Amino acid sequence: MARRIASPKNEEATETPLAVAVMESSRVCQLKISIAESRPLIWRRVLVPAHTSLDELHRVIQAVMGWENGHLHQFETPGPGETTLKTGRSRRTSRCFVPTTDPLGEPFDLLMEDADENTRDEAEAFLDEVAPAAKYHFLYTYDMGDSWEHDIVVEKILSTAPEGIYPICLDGERNHPLEDSGGIWGYTALLEILADPSHEEHKSMKAWLRDVFGVRSWDGDAFDLGQINKRLKPLQPKPKRISRRQT
Repeated sequence: MARRIASPKNEEATETPLAVAVMESSRVCQLKISIAESRPLIWRRVLVPAHTSLDELHRVIQAVMGWENGHLHQFETPGPGETTLKTGRSRRTSRCFVPTTDPLGEPFDLLMEDADENTRDEAEAFLDEVAPAAKYHFLYTYDMGDSWEHDIVVEKILSTAPEGIYPICLDGERNHPLEDSGGIWGYTALLEILADPSHEEHKSMKAWLRDVFGVRSWDGDAFDLGQINKRLKPLQPKPKRISRRQT
């Protein structure tokens, strides 16, 4: 199994960049985020402010897909005049957006060393810029070793945000994949091994689950909407407190 970079603690800021996006834009994007090649499909439907930067969208994806932000990632969006970029299609004209810090927040420019005019810092790009209309498709890849590709489609854009706090997950199916499980094919094989007590690797994989994740079993079909939105809560703006003058 691959070695992970330790994840930073999830500290709640007084006002996150995503909270600022909520205040600056009344438009909200409904996104469907799916793990490419997963069968049955692992997917989440979320609402996020249209003026969300891609580095903040990265945090949203990490939360709804249960990732631990222990690996590098990148976004790829359609090139000029195109609206769709899906897994398996040519990416010669696509634009790439990458982080300039590693998962611990330290300066990291390895992904930018061979960058061309189609590669930009993800913190300087926004959702309503790279996917300005409904039906736009783009890609997010997490962990360059396991290569977890996520297909993202803008299902619709709400011009007036419905009442609520964003980001929020509306729906989805299946449990999130496990970190360092070998990509979608390795994860699929892992689920099959865990479901077969007679498999020669069943005991070793059960031990890996216990040692790495602290669980005795894993239900690949489970879906907990409440837990997902709990993970999103640190990214949501805090409610304003109304001060009362003491008499």
